[in-house]
Amino acid sequence: MRWRPGYILTVPPTFNVQDFAGRVAIVTGAARGLGRATAERLYERGASVAMNVRDHEHAATVHNR
Repeated sequence: MRWRPGYILTVPPTFNVQDFAGRVAIVTGAARGLGRATAERLYERGASVAMNVRDHEHAATVHNR
């Protein structure tokens, strides 16, 4: 599907975007910024999160949260 200006994607009503229980998410760049925020939100919503990082010190702070 090609995106066009003014085109709105809709989500089927049966899809609950808040519930990720039983799902696995792979997040790249999860040590900082947008990747970290994404990893944290997915974890809060029940997903098991696999983080791919370059800086292990920053990753430890995400893991320990």
